[in-house]
Amino acid sequence: MSRILISVALLLATVSTWGQTSQRYIVLDGPSSQARVFNVSDNAEVASIRTGALPNAAVISPNGRLAFVANANVEYVSVIDLTIQAEIARIRNSDPLQLAMTADGSKVLVTHINDEGITLIDARNLSVIRRVSLNGLAGDDPNAEDLNFNNPVILGDKAYLNTNFDIVVLDLSTFAVTPISGPDDSFFFQNAENLALTPDGKTLAAIRSGGLVLINTTTNSKILTIPFASLASVAAGPNPSNPAKMVAYVINSGTNGAEFSMVDLAPDSPTFGNVIGEVSLPPQVPVSSLTMISMNPDGTRAYVFSSTPRSTPNVFVIDTSAVIPHPEAAMVHQSTISLQPRGITIGATQIRPPATAPVVTDVNRSEVKNDSATSIKISGAQFQPGANVRIGTLDPIAAEVVSARELRVTIAANAPSQNASIIVTNPNTAQNVGLQQQSGILRNALTISGPENFKPDRQVGIVTLGDAGFSIIKDSNRDAIPTEIPVDGKRTIALAISPDGNRAYIGSVFPPASVDVFNFKTNSFEAHIIVNGDSVSSIGQARGIAFAPRLTNGKLAAYVLASKSGGLDLYAIDADPSSPTFNTVVDDIPTNIATAATKPGSLAMTPDGRFAFIDELDFVSAAGANFVVLNIATHAVTSIGADVLNINPFQLTMEVSPDGKFIILEGPLPQGDPFGIYDVSNPTAPALAATIHGNPPNTPVIILEFPRIVGNRLFAFDIDHNIVTIFNFNPAASDFSLIGQFNLPGAVGVLAAVADVSSDGKLIYMPLREEDSVAVMDVEKIIQHDPTALITKIGTGLTPVYAVIRAASADDAE
Repeated sequence: MSRILISVALLLATVSTWGQTSQRYIVLDGPSSQARVFNVSDNAEVASIRTGALPNAAVISPNGRLAFVANANVEYVSVIDLTIQAEIARIRNSDPLQLAMTADGSKVLVTHINDEGITLIDARNLSVIRRVSLNGLAGDDPNAEDLNFNNPVILGDKAYLNTNFDIVVLDLSTFAVTPISGPDDSFFFQNAENLALTPDGKTLAAIRSGGLVLINTTTNSKILTIPFASLASVAAGPNPSNPAKMVAYVINSGTNGAEFSMVDLAPDSPTFGNVIGEVSLPPQVPVSSLTMISMNPDGTRAYVFSSTPRSTPNVFVIDTSAVIPHPEAAMVHQSTISLQPRGITIGATQIRPPATAPVVTDVNRSEVKNDSATSIKISGAQFQPGANVRIGTLDPIAAEVVSARELRVTIAANAPSQNASIIVTNPNTAQNVGLQQQSGILRNALTISGPENFKPDRQVGIVTLGDAGFSIIKDSNRDAIPTEIPVDGKRTIALAISPDGNRAYIGSVFPPASVDVFNFKTNSFEAHIIVNGDSVSSIGQARGIAFAPRLTNGKLAAYVLASKSGGLDLYAIDADPSSPTFNTVVDDIPTNIATAATKPGSLAMTPDGRFAFIDELDFVSAAGANFVVLNIATHAVTSIGADVLNINPFQLTMEVSPDGKFIILEGPLPQGDPFGIYDVSNPTAPALAATIHGNPPNTPVIILEFPRIVGNRLFAFDIDHNIVTIFNFNPAASDFSLIGQFNLPGAVGVLAAVADVSSDGKLIYMPLREEDSVAVMDVEKIIQHDPTALITKIGTGLTPVYAVIRAASADDAE
């Protein structure tokens, strides 16, 4: 499976059809998963609306009220009502990367992040019309996952996609695919705005290997290739001095660094195809696919932004009318918005709900338990037939419309515990686009609580990727609603809790590689540790932190796998609170691997701290990765190709047995993702002891991932299908038999979500990243094939990716 973190610009154009409007610009804040709204007049922030994890692109309905947001780290498109400043629905199974909307606002085209396809969404009823595979249709190999494309553009019933093999036209009526540029100008794109359509619809501008390619949309033939040595992004608009003429704006590499260049696209102009104006960007703005452009609808302002983490400033407003006569004055505003903006644009947006929108005033209960289905009554006004109700993060529920002032809905059993707002939406699908999907909200109106008899004796730490947070499920919390703690605005990914249960060590996605230390006793962060300070360094994903004793003194260390420029090292953080070097990096053990990727795989340590096992992603080697064994005492490195061991290149987690004699690795995808159990009694020469599969006879493929050994059992978690599989783990008797399997109800995802098992082997906590919750399961019931093995679902922050059950500490006994 591909697991890619992708970034792209926001495309947002709004038209007011009724009510009060205001010119505003909207920034997609990647790390905190917010659509942040600013006044054009004074740049004041007026709203912040939660989206899905890593909002990546968006389009706005012509009514200026609904935004559709592609979220790159989850499997759904968020539907945002700008008038109530809330997400009203999630369109699932859409695998979103980028979006485009038809001119009438009836359809949204979604490009996929993982599988060479697109999804067409009906924007009127918020449902998927069709998924279409483009595999093998753009000059690519139909037997390989090798087709990449970014932002689509739509002209009438035609959608254009600029792929790394060819530019193709997709007919949105027949779904026929026609290549139009030829493979001779193939180019690899990622995270870029590589395609733009002029507002008059006559010219398509595409970034290709030779520069900027112009295509006549009437004939779909190439007009001209404008040579550029390095292009990062393209946008198009009317020439500010003559709106009847068209121009393109590109980010390219010039003599003074990054340049914002205006290109004449008017065929009857003597400067056609030439750069006619240029503005130098600040020196800290890189020329890369993370430097992008968005235009306001009339082309008078260009918004340039850098998504390179920690660029300061990272948003620039350019007066396009000054680009030619006064380039030194064209930059009219600079600001730092977000740690990593994903897109920005400007438009006239609705700021109040329409007069016909539903109004929610009351709910007859303030709390419900999630151990059984519960009906509630909602009061208000202007409820219409077909109304649905969204409660917190739950998917909308079809309501029983008792009257225009009363609705009844049933909350299903095992709904995730949470403090929930209630949103009522009148679909109005028979009306024109301006009247469809109208919503009203009653904020924080209902608490969904956990079952009364569920009182676990351990806290659980949860890393939530979407809101860069750390959630704590407390052992004494009757409602089972966790405490959410932000982690300094960073996107978090790795998590390890010290063996004594006193501290959590949390890794950040962003460079430079860093670890935040949370103290459970003080309920606060006590340290922010920069691992190596290298500007491109990143820690291992998803399990890049592991505890083991230091060989020099036997004291506890948190070992961190981190990349650096031209290498990959293992770092030891002193994790002994009595030490004078506590929470500082005390050892740097080099691997001397110069070809390692800047995003490492996972890390595992032998319990005695003598050997580290590293998944070294290496895109230079044919296998794509190496299994690296690092001798901590001698610093000797043994590197074995992933193909030699017959394992997947990307090991999200690896698990070493408590005696240090075996390691569990994920097998290759063509074999159905089995587990390989390798004997590492001789760590530098792993020997395959057994291969196990999760498939009972005559069942679909079950993926075995995220191995976890507790006692004499081996646990596996398939997040693509929400399946938990349990095996015996008795190497001495070669007994790795399947003893239990459980299929969790709910939405599934394809990116990392690491579960944990309590030390007594009784409970499983499994993050459900698509539902913003953690499922708690009874292990013995799974083994007994009891369908009631699911104890509860606990709501967390946005997109939980890592759960670790805290061990008992001395403080707990006080």
